Amino acid sequence: MRAPTLVLSEPSRDLRRDLGAPAWTAFEELVLSAVWRGDGWVAVGGVRSLAEQMGIAKNTAARIVASLVKAGLVTRERLEDPEPARRSGYRVHPPAGVRLCSIDEDNERCTKTGDTGCCTKGCDTNERRVDSRRGTAQEAGRSLERTKALSGAVKRGDRQRFARVQRPRSRAQDEAQGRLFDLGVTAEVQDQP
Repeated sequence: MRAPTLVLSEPSRDLRRDLGAPAWTAFEELVLSAVWRGDGWVAVGGVRSLAEQMGIAKNTAARIVASLVKAGLVTRERLEDPEPARRSGYRVHPPAGVRLCSIDEDNERCTKTGDTGCCTKGCDTNERRVDSRRGTAQEAGRSLERTKALSGAVKRGDRQRFARVQRPRSRAQDEAQGRLFDLGVTAEVQDQP
């Protein structure tokens, strides 16, 4: 079984804002390392393993975990491993707006809601997925063709004008560098009329 899928909805925004980026990142790390143990989601490992996953000091990770405990998102527990050893870990308590779904295969997909493995509607997984926000396969193909055409024009050095994307540099620096930016593609400016 692979890591659970984290599904977020609107109420999670306030929580994320209240916790702050480091605590939210730690919560995500704990959630994504959690496994279902019959009576809830459990993340095996201590502060040191969390600090290693996040690339921060263990004391910083300890303060972050304390804030997660205070917020009621996790509780500290001594866990029984399949081996006779006991390890430290955390029981994850997903709040409103946060849902964990365990899935075994990527092909378990709800065709109605788009959630992987978390379909509550009893949908037939063999149905063709149609997502109105993404359009049809034909539209996706046309979009890909336009992108390739633009990329080809840039590689050939065709003289096309591109819209300037705002960058955190001054206009003088942009002009001195002699580049125009569009969709992340750069093109050398040759002579300007």
